[in-house]
Amino acid sequence: MIDLTLAAKLLHFEKTIAPRQAMQQLEGAVALHNMLERHGVAYLADEVGMGKTFVALGAMALFRHFDPNFRVLIIAPRENLQVKWRKEMVNFTRLNFAFPDLRVQGFGGGLVREIVHCENLVDFARLASIAPDRDFIMRLTSFSLPLQGDRFSVDANAARALRDSVRAQLPWLNDEIFDLRNRSEFKNNIARALCCGLPPFDLVIVDEGHNLKHGFKEGGSARNQVLALAMGHPNGAANRRLFPNYAPRARRVLFLSAT
Repeated sequence: MIDLTLAAKLLHFEKTIAPRQAMQQLEGAVALHNMLERHGVAYLADEVGMGKTFVALGAMALFRHFDPNFRVLIIAPRENLQVKWRKEMVNFTRLNFAFPDLRVQGFGGGLVREIVHCENLVDFARLASIAPDRDFIMRLTSFSLPLQGDRFSVDANAARALRDSVRAQLPWLNDEIFDLRNRSEFKNNIARALCCGLPPFDLVIVDEGHNLKHGFKEGGSARNQVLALAMGHPNGAANRRLFPNYAPRARRVLFLSAT
């Protein structure tokens, strides 16, 4: 656990906002850090423009300062917010972190960790398997896995293209998982397969977390199902013979939401 006195030596929110709001953000970052450390999950809800992103980045910086191997995945709702998160990470590190600890901030005020902007779920799995010790920014829409076809079946050409891209990353996959006769199960198996190739993340930040309010359940959103299975949801009922490395990939999860 971290207290305000220690956190104030590392985080200087007052460099960019008024002292009163800076103290609120510092308190928020410490509270999030400690809640995530204690419970593994936290939910930050506040009005638009109140600095939720910087509070989350503050909590992330506290973790990484004491654990330089701390892995982070950020899931933004849309591509424009992927770009915004990247910009805010650069600004926060340069302006609001106290000194070049060579864990969060490097010499000259830059980032120590590379930020990776992922275009889709397969791209994310590929990049994370190549060099996992980077900060990855995904977008929620990438978990939709759009496939042509009707409600129950998939277009064979689209499905084969997706299958081949996944198989290129995970050549050991069994053909059994690529059954095109069931649209939802095909998507779910793609997600389970990609989970097997992902590294574990110490923190997953979900921006606009209210988009997941219906959760992971039978008959729920296909996007939520794919996201949950790609992250190794324990209720994913993965066949160990087909998905031998299927397991939870998020050690801590932070949800952000506007009120």
